[in-house]
Amino acid sequence: MNRTLKGIVLPSVIALNLVSFSLLPNKPATAGDEEILKDIGIGAAAGAVTGGITRKGNLLDNAIEGAAGGAAANRANRRSAKRCEKRNLGRDVGVGAAGGTVAGVIVNRRNTISNAANGAVAGLAVGLFNKNCD
Repeated sequence: MNRTLKGIVLPSVIALNLVSFSLLPNKPATAGDEEILKDIGIGAAAGAVTGGITRKGNLLDNAIEGAAGGAAANRANRRSAKRCEKRNLGRDVGVGAAGGTVAGVIVNRRNTISNAANGAVAGLAVGLFNKNCD
């Protein structure tokens, strides 16, 4: 086994690392990075406000769920922003709700409806505050 490891497996792993490191393109940070940070902030604020209205969970958990919803809404509209299309608010609300629900599961909250509501409002806020074309 030791001989197999030295003779076959180890050189294969080294060769794979060299090929993947040199052939895969490394993309620098894109101009859209500040957009996603803005949308995360909008989502976090919307989630915190929604959590305060519904009185479910604490401020930090609600802000995390809203931030996830805002990030999901940003990524869902990445393609339409490049083509200068109108934002789809229904899609923003849907992916925001999904992002908020997933974030709620991660932060170990039990109220799924509240998690989805925080994310949905965050997605809606991102959709209303952002325009794909100036």
